[in-house]
Amino acid sequence: YPRPQLVRAEASWQNLNGLWQYEPGVSAADPAALGRKLSKSVLVPFPVESCLSGVGTTAQFMHYRRQFVLTPRQQQLCSAAVGVRVLLHFGAVDWNATV
Repeated sequence: YPRPQLVRAEASWQNLNGLWQYEPGVSAADPAALGRKLSKSVLVPFPVESCLSGVGTTAQFMHYRRQFVLTPRQQQLCSAAVGVRVLLHFGAVDWNATV
């Protein structure tokens, strides 16, 4: 249903759905997959168990990786206002996420 108070200006947000890199982990103690390319791809927002994700398998621990850059307009908005931060929403993190 419509919620006019929740309308976002086009320049102020970015949808990160699409192909992400992923790799199954062995345990919760696995080091985060920072700074390296992961071996497989998954279509987000679908869970890896779903055929729509392009994966169709499961793992108890999973590493995801996605790089993005702010658009020129987003950079301009951030530099023009003091204290503006980039806010990330993860809608399907089960219990732990390292960003």
